[in-house]
Formats: sequence, structure tokens, C-alpha cells
Amino acid sequence: MGATTLPGDETSAPNPPETTRQIQLRKSVKDGRYSWRLARVPVPAVGDRQVLLRVHAVAIQRGDVEVSEMMADVFGIVDDRTGQVGGADAAGFVVQVGRRVESVRVGQKVVTQFFPHYVDRPLDATMLEKALGWTIDGVFGDYVVIDETGVVPKPDYLGFEEAATLPSSAITAWTATGRGNHLGSADTVVVQGTGGVAAFAIQFAIAQGARVIVTSSSEVKLQRMQAAGAHHGINYRQVPEWSTRVLELTGGRGADLVLDMRGRATIDQSMMSVAYEGTVALVGGLGGYDASLSTFALIGKGVTARGVMAGSRSDFARMCEFMRRHQIHPLIDKVYAFEDFTTAMSDLEAGHFVGKLVLRLREDP
Repeated sequence: MGATTLPGDETSAPNPPETTRQIQLRKSVKDGRYSWRLARVPVPAVGDRQVLLRVHAVAIQRGDVEVSEMMADVFGIVDDRTGQVGGADAAGFVVQVGRRVESVRVGQKVVTQFFPHYVDRPLDATMLEKALGWTIDGVFGDYVVIDETGVVPKPDYLGFEEAATLPSSAITAWTATGRGNHLGSADTVVVQGTGGVAAFAIQFAIAQGARVIVTSSSEVKLQRMQAAGAHHGINYRQVPEWSTRVLELTGGRGADLVLDMRGRATIDQSMMSVAYEGTVALVGGLGGYDASLSTFALIGKGVTARGVMAGSRSDFARMCEFMRRHQIHPLIDKVYAFEDFTTAMSDLEAGHFVGKLVLRLREDP
């Protein structure tokens, strides 16, 4: 009685089946660590302010690995999360809406939001309490229930597989690069790596006219990023003190913006690379989250160090309009069948890809 399946403006919505596939967390009784399993369960019921999404594609990200690795060690979550649905990044088709839903209609093509209650800035702690695939059920399933505020319209010019890459990586890159209005032709941006956030950051910076320097341990990946528009590549295996190369490329000035992806492993080089009164955006901790940041370096160069935590629903809408205006298409390295998620997760951990990895649940209509 709490949901309706009346057709929306775009097309009629088919009735959902009785059961759905899900990728769920499973806690080991031996060591307490988590892993993923594929399960089949009843399709979840829709609450008053929720929507039922028929998922077409999901994108995987480093956080999907970290949630199983870090749940107990870092976040101190001791209760058994076995059965929790993973994933945050999905695109699909709304097939039911709760009786009090106002902003979403049946038949609408939508994209999910990592923080479903982070509607607009300023950010506060309550907005981060619910995170898809972390503190609440995520989107790795044929049919998933999401709060009304946790979905936004899919950009029309993108397919479902492309749109599924946006919720975590794109919005993080958007926030890290100044939300589309802080860079120009006089600015230099250093982006570490070639994964999902890095690839979007490179595309956003280039679209604003900035000069982009990308770092990687792979010549092949550097070449691919330069083919996508990056101006310079630095192989940090060949040049471990890569900040010296950044200074050479900028005539000794340094970069106006450095996106630090690896935390402890790279923060010193990031600080040496950034220009006076520049910004270091702290995006990730692939090399360790417990980095030490020199306040002497911050003060001495007048540097701003800024932590980046995804973005709001309003930010997302503005990002989608920016992408449409510049016709930015996500870089997708490989698409897998949903059943091959273990292979996709292994490839994600190995890091032998550029841009995003996507799981396809059904063909685009």
C-alpha cells in the first residue's frame, strides 16, 4: 500500500520480480574479516520516502575494497554486517516510488548519490551518517531501494554504464578541482594516478583550460592520459622525487592545485610541488591515511590543505550540467557481467586499468 507503480513521463515501468540478485558482505567466523558474496533475496519493500530502482549498471571503486578491509580496524564497527548490500554507484530506472515521494517519478532514469542525505552545503555530521554500501545497504543488485534524496536525474547524453561512474569518482573530482569555476588557463594542476577520481579530475581541469601534469608508475597509462588531454606525464618510478620535475615544468613556480591520492606515501612530494598560496586537495589514502602534514610548510608557503569528501546532491546536478556543456564522457576501461564481480574486484585491487571499471546488469534500453 505504500508504493505506486503508475507510469511516468518517459515510459511505463514493469512490475518488479519477487527476488533480486545482490552482492553482500559476509563476515568470516574464523578471523572476523569481510568478503563479498552473490546472493538472491526478496526484492526490498519501498518506504514512504523511498524509490525502487531497477539497476542497469554499477561502477566499482576503491571504497568497495576498503569497506571490507577497514570496517573493524578503522571504523570500529563490531556488529556483524553480514547481508549488507555493497556499492554506492549505480544508474537505473525508477519502477516504484513511496507514497510521500515528491521529487522522483516512476519511469525516470536516475543516478544514485553516495551520501543520500547530503542534499546541499554546508556539510554537517548528520549528512554523512548514511553512506551507500558503508553504513546502509548499497546498490549492488538488480533491484535496490534508495531514499528519495539519494537519486538524481541521469544526464541524457550518457548511457547507463557511463552514468554509473559518476556518484563517487566524478563528484569527488569535481569538488577537488573547485566545482568548475576555480581554474583557468593560467593554472597548473597535478593529478596523481589514472584511476576513476584522477581521470575525472584531469577531464574537469582540461575543460576549464588548465595545464595538467599527471603522475603514474606506468608509461602506458601516462600515454593514455596524455592522449585524453593531459599536457605532461611523470613516471614516479623513474623519478621518485617527482616534485623536482613539477618545478621544472612550471619554471620553478609549482602547481596551483595538487590532488593528493595516496596520503602518507605522497604528501611530502605534494607539498614540495605546490606553488606559494596554492592548494593541496587531500583526496585519498592509498598509501596510508595517517599522513603527517608539516604546518611549517603550510605556513611558509601560505598553502591551503583541503580534505575532499564527495559532494552534495546540488553539486552533482551542477557537475552534470558542466559535463553536458563540455560533452565529457567518462573513461571506462572495462565492462564486466554482474556475475563476474569477483574478477572485477581483483582487477580493481591490481590497479591495471585507467578510469573506471563497470558491472553491467542489463543492456541499455
